[in-house]
Amino acid sequence: MRIVLRADSSHRIGLGHVARCTRLAVELSRLLPDAELILVTNQPETARFFRRKQDFIRIHPCGDGSGIEPVKELQPDLAVLDLLDLEADDVQSLRGTCVVADIENVAPETSCAHLLLLRIGTLPPPGTNGQVVLAGPQYLLIDPAWALEPLVRSDFPTTGLRVFLALGGSDPSGLTSLALEACAETADLWEEVRVILGPGYEGGSPVEPRLAGKLQVFRLPPDVRGVARGMDMAVVAAGLQLFECLAAGLPCVTLRHNETQRGNAALAVEWNAAVDLGPGDSVAPEILVGLLRRLAADPDRRRSMSQAGRRNVDGLGLRRLARAIVEVLP
Repeated sequence: MRIVLRADSSHRIGLGHVARCTRLAVELSRLLPDAELILVTNQPETARFFRRKQDFIRIHPCGDGSGIEPVKELQPDLAVLDLLDLEADDVQSLRGTCVVADIENVAPETSCAHLLLLRIGTLPPPGTNGQVVLAGPQYLLIDPAWALEPLVRSDFPTTGLRVFLALGGSDPSGLTSLALEACAETADLWEEVRVILGPGYEGGSPVEPRLAGKLQVFRLPPDVRGVARGMDMAVVAAGLQLFECLAAGLPCVTLRHNETQRGNAALAVEWNAAVDLGPGDSVAPEILVGLLRRLAADPDRRRSMSQAGRRNVDGLGLRRLARAIVEVLP
């Protein structure tokens, strides 16, 4: 069986699509060990970063904006599509040749895939043409390792705190600088400030004299989860990293890069697991400074946020989706 997964990444849309398709390929390989797995993407180097040692996933480069044509050329038995702007006619033409799973389409009414996984906050339409529709936070496509154990410090201190900053794989809105400025203004709170710079980050390593001896910068770390271990709170973009931090019990402050992250942040706020400050490019540093001070002084609130995150994100979304995909295969 040939399985083709299709996802793109860019400075604008981030790297989450490629990351989750790579992880989904691993889950599918466990259920279908004899399958040939191919990831088609416009950013092969990003895909190789997330693939790491899983060389059984073949990377197939394609051009920007090439849509599903490269998928058709590979003649798959199963196509997994993680693209934001699919046309109904394209999906229909592909469905005539193979089983199609459509992940988090922003316009679900245009999809006629065999299996459709909707974005968070979207109500599923009635299934048509035998379509299986999945929706809800139980299908969050995060690395399951984040849910294995709490990474937050269990004593919830109010002094000598440690904060984790992860503002997206490419940080197109420059939110890392905003978060560092706020941490520098609250330098008296911190024992450590750990910053992740993802594979798409285009700036140099940040330097902040006010955080001398406290700031640690990690560019492309092989184990992001290890960097987050022992932290007290996190300032994150509202993408996949948000839900990974929640699964690990880290109280989160979210800054959004774009409108598509609104639903993610709203869900975390609904659970009382995060505080959302909205679009990061419109947040003044002093707003984040005030929030960090209030959270630092309120260990009971942080403990409650930590418990809520762990309770609502179990890390099994990839496994559930992989099983659901296999079930629609003939």
